Amino acid sequence: SDALRKMLLATLLLELKDLCRQQQEQGGENGRVSNHIVDQIQAYIAEHYAEKLTLTGIASQFYISPYYLSRLFKKSINLSLIEYINGVRIKAAQNLIEKSNESISDIAEKTGASTATISRVNRSLNYGSDGYEKVFERLQIPEGGEGQQE
Repeated sequence: SDALRKMLLATLLLELKDLCRQQQEQGGENGRVSNHIVDQIQAYIAEHYAEKLTLTGIASQFYISPYYLSRLFKKSINLSLIEYINGVRIKAAQNLIEKSNESISDIAEKTGASTATISRVNRSLNYGSDGYEKVFERLQIPEGGEGQQE
C-alpha cells in the first residue's frame, strides 16, 4: 500500500512536471505569456495602424479594460501598447520610404506617424551617400540648404 502511494505520487509529479513544461513552451521563454487576445490585438493594429489608436479605444474593441490590456500586452511581448503601435508605424514608413517617392507628409498620413518621426526614420535609414538627397527632395530643401535652416 505504501509502495502504491509512492508510485502514484511519482506518477502525479511527473504529470505535473510535464504540464508545467507544456505551459512554459506555450508561454515562450522568460515568462512571456502567449495569449490569443494579444494575437488578435496585433492583427487589429496591423490593419488599423494608420488610424488614431488609443489604449482605451483598442480595449473597448476587445471588451477588456485598458488597464488589463496594458498589463497583458507588456507581459506578452515586453513592449507597451504605444511602443508596439509606433513600431508598426515606423516599419510601414520605412517600407514606403524605400519603395516609393511619396512626400514625408503623405507617408505620415498613410502610416499614422508624425512627420518628425518619418523624417527621423528617413534620415536613419542607410542609403549611402545619396540617401539624404531623398530627404531634401521630400522636404523641398536644396541639398546645400540644410545649414540655412539653423
